[in-house]
Amino acid sequence: MIANTHNASMKLERICRAALNYDDRGALYGIVAAGYIDEIGNAFHVIAIALAPYFKDGDDDIRKRIDSFLGSYYHLSDTKYDKEKYGEEVYKAAKALDEFIHEISN
Repeated sequence: MIANTHNASMKLERICRAALNYDDRGALYGIVAAGYIDEIGNAFHVIAIALAPYFKDGDDDIRKRIDSFLGSYYHLSDTKYDKEKYGEEVYKAAKALDEFIHEISN
């Protein structure tokens, strides 16, 4: 399952880099990198980073929606999360994040 977790982490990394308009791996001192995301508990940080530009520029409604979205994935900050479930949840979160960013940026 480690390969599946890493694939999910790579997906989340790509989405975050696109949100930041940053082409290189390892943005923000290596936080926006699949290897960082692979460590249980770190995906939540990358999700928050990806949403930061939209939060900064968003109105009150967008900010509330972002806070709600983050609340839905806060469990990914738990360092004791089951490794197999973590990979599955990172994949779901990455997919949801991609859809959510498209929704709030239009």
